[in-house]
Amino acid sequence: MPRWITILAIAGVAGCSAQSTPPDGATPDLQGADTTGPDLFRYWKHDVEVADSALGSGPPYPLVLVHGFFGWDKIGPLTYFYDVKQALESDGHQVVVASMDPFNSTSIRGNQLLQQVQVALVKTGAAKVNLVAHSQGGLDARYVASVIPERIGAVFTVSTPHMGAHIADVLLQRAPGFTVELAKAFFKAVGRPVYGDVAEDADLKACLESLTTDSVDRFNRKYPDHPLVSYYSIAGRSGSALAEEECFAPKAPPFITKLAKHVDPIDALLYLNHKVVGGSLLDPEPNDGVVRVDSTKWGTWLGCVPADHWDEIGQLFGDSPGKDNPFDHVELYRDVAKFLVSRGF
Repeated sequence: MPRWITILAIAGVAGCSAQSTPPDGATPDLQGADTTGPDLFRYWKHDVEVADSALGSGPPYPLVLVHGFFGWDKIGPLTYFYDVKQALESDGHQVVVASMDPFNSTSIRGNQLLQQVQVALVKTGAAKVNLVAHSQGGLDARYVASVIPERIGAVFTVSTPHMGAHIADVLLQRAPGFTVELAKAFFKAVGRPVYGDVAEDADLKACLESLTTDSVDRFNRKYPDHPLVSYYSIAGRSGSALAEEECFAPKAPPFITKLAKHVDPIDALLYLNHKVVGGSLLDPEPNDGVVRVDSTKWGTWLGCVPADHWDEIGQLFGDSPGKDNPFDHVELYRDVAKFLVSRGF
C-alpha cells in the first residue's frame, strides 16, 4: 500500500470522533474560502445565509454526489465515484462531490452534508439540488432533505440500508454471525483496499451503531420523508443471483430493466460478507455484499442492477464488474441524471 494512502488514512480514521460540524446557527463564510472537501469546515460565519429558494435558478438542478460508509471524495488520484463527475459534467450537468467523515455516525455526517449543500446552493445559484447517494450516504441525504426540504429536488439512493444494515448488527453482536472472523474480513474488504492496515485498528463502533436495524428505525421515525421532496431507490444484487421476485419494481426504468437477465459474480473480498449479510451460506437473501436488497427500498422503488457494493461506484480503479456482466457504473449515474431531468429535477 503506498505510503501516501496510509498517511491520508490516519487522518480519515481520526475523523471518526472529530466534531466537524459548525457551531449552532453557523453557516460557512465563503469569502476567500476553499470550499472543497474537508477545508470547508474551517470557514464559519453566523451572518451568511442562503438566499430564499424562490430566487434561485430552476431545473435542471445541480447534482450532489454523496459517498457512503468508509467513503471519501478523493484520495490522490482515486475518486469514490470513479470517473462519474467528469462524465456527468461532459453531459452538461453541474456536479458537486460531497466529503464527509469516512467513519462516523449519520447524525454527524448528515450535518456535514447539510453545510456542503448550503455552500453548493450559494455557489451555483440554484433554487435546489438533487442528492445522488451511495450506501450510508443515502441516510445522510435523507437527513438533509428533512432539514431543508425546500432546497432539495430529489433524493436518489443506491444500495442504502434504509431498514438498517444486517452486517452492522452482526459486527456489534446483535445478530448471529461469525463476528470476529467477519469483522476482520469486513475491514479487509471494505476499508483496507483504500485505507491500508489502519482500517483494521480503527474504532468504528460509533459509526456502525448508527447503521444497526434499531438505530435506523429510530432515524426513520425522527426524519420522515417530506412531501416537497421526491425519493427514488435502487439496489445492487450480486453472488450471481437474479433475485427476480425481490428486485421486481413496477416502475423500473429502461436503464434498470435492460440488465434484469444479467448476473454479477461477487468480488472475492466481499464473498464472506455476502453470505453473512444474506443470512445463509447456501441460499443467502439477495444482497450486494454489504446491504440486503430488502433494506434498500425507499420512496419510489426502481429495482436492482447486477453489481456488488464496489461495482456500484466503479471500485477499485474502475475495474470490470465481472465476466459477462455488462453493468457500467458510469453509465448508471449518467442514466440517473437523465432520469431526474426527465422528471423535472
